[in-house]
Amino acid sequence: MPSRFSAWPSILYAIVMGLGIAACLAAMVLHLLPRPWQVSLDDWDAFRLGVSRVMLVVGAAAGLAGCLRYPGYVIASVRKFFTTPGSPFDLAVLRIVVVALLLHRIKSMDVISFTRLPASMIHPPPWLGWVYDAGLLDSHVAIDVKWGFRVAALFSLCGCYTRISTAITALTALYLFALPHFDGKVDHQEHVLIWFIGLLAVSRCGDALSVDAWRSGQPRPADSILYALPLRFCWLLLGLVYFFPGFWKFWNCGLDWAFSSHLQLTLYRNWAIKPTFTPLRVDRYPWLLMIGGLGTLVFELGFVGCLFSARARSGLIALGQLFHLGVRLVLGIPFAMLQCSYVCLVPWSRLLNIAPGTREITPSRSSLLATVSLGTVLVLGNLTAGILHEKEGYPLSCFPTFDGREHRSQITRLEMIHVGANGESRPVHLRAFVKVGAVGASRIHQRILKERDPVRQRQQLQDLKQILRLSSADRIELYEVKTNTDPDAPREIARRRLY
Repeated sequence: MPSRFSAWPSILYAIVMGLGIAACLAAMVLHLLPRPWQVSLDDWDAFRLGVSRVMLVVGAAAGLAGCLRYPGYVIASVRKFFTTPGSPFDLAVLRIVVVALLLHRIKSMDVISFTRLPASMIHPPPWLGWVYDAGLLDSHVAIDVKWGFRVAALFSLCGCYTRISTAITALTALYLFALPHFDGKVDHQEHVLIWFIGLLAVSRCGDALSVDAWRSGQPRPADSILYALPLRFCWLLLGLVYFFPGFWKFWNCGLDWAFSSHLQLTLYRNWAIKPTFTPLRVDRYPWLLMIGGLGTLVFELGFVGCLFSARARSGLIALGQLFHLGVRLVLGIPFAMLQCSYVCLVPWSRLLNIAPGTREITPSRSSLLATVSLGTVLVLGNLTAGILHEKEGYPLSCFPTFDGREHRSQITRLEMIHVGANGESRPVHLRAFVKVGAVGASRIHQRILKERDPVRQRQQLQDLKQILRLSSADRIELYEVKTNTDPDAPREIARRRLY
């Protein structure tokens, strides 16, 4: 009886792979063919999106069939991924880089100023409303925590009392970097650093390149799973950063994201809201735009799978840096912290030819349990945020997806005008917010403009007058402006006063 059904995984794998290849070819052809004249644009778009979704589902089924076809290989790969010993040197390098980046970010951001925002401008991220209700959004508390963070981070950077100093660094950083998100605009620059410092806090990251290791006088520890597991979870979290933006692009736009005018219009929209940015004009080369769009989908969706191969990981480092360089040149969006987080993928000990230590470390049950527990919580939490398309969460969140469908080279934006007592009017520029003392002043500006409740928006504008120290005779007017986004023919289409 077992022999009768022993071939079914191979048969299933062959069928699904055949369907997958057919779906890919059909989707590619459909997206390159012109629209039939008797079919409306909306119906044609919906049909092509349906084909792309079928392609995605069949692709997932092909992956599952492959796992059933080669279960031994899959199990061996996963076991090798989690149980291969790692070097304490690699983990120590990650500790130093992450703590240094956190110190740099806290220096460049005036997080304290966000505790002084008026109540009308407070919009806590999901699940963090209790912080405001408990009175923790207080400048005196923030100042004390900031000093504690700096001291603990310096100790952790040097590897002095590493376990306790890294734990304090993680807890204080979690609080401090939450403050800028209470204005309703979540910035994803620090999310990865918060995940990484949390995993470092429950690991033995001070066994190399530290004062603690020097003071112990013991031989260097040998490679161990204790040093590998935190890095493995860092890799998985980095993969989730890319996977869900790629998934939602494909699910909501299909191959149209790369093979239609959608990507070009997305670029135009982003350029229109950044008038001072000079982009790399890839829109003038449609073939290059298609290759870039398709490459983005493949890179984001395939990142997680490539983590299980050492050779593929080496390629990911170079591809990831080139990807973010392209995003910065074309869209003007820097992901500096995310780029720096690639340090966790580099095998520093092997690259620098550092011989393994001789002192054997016996993995304790408590150490492994702490790392696995926190790593699992972070992975499952980010999986949940990604599935729910939750882009405004902290510290768990889905990174920006850019999955909205664009059909017209036109945007509707809001504009604030300051009218003085003498009747002179001028736009409220971001530089006016330096009086608030926040480097992220544009977030306050965007929050007011995007507020949907007109009553709350009026109150925010009144509070803004106090922040900008305007006299009672001055007023702020709010306009809705429709603008053409074509960079070769920018123009204002319509203007309507709202307040």
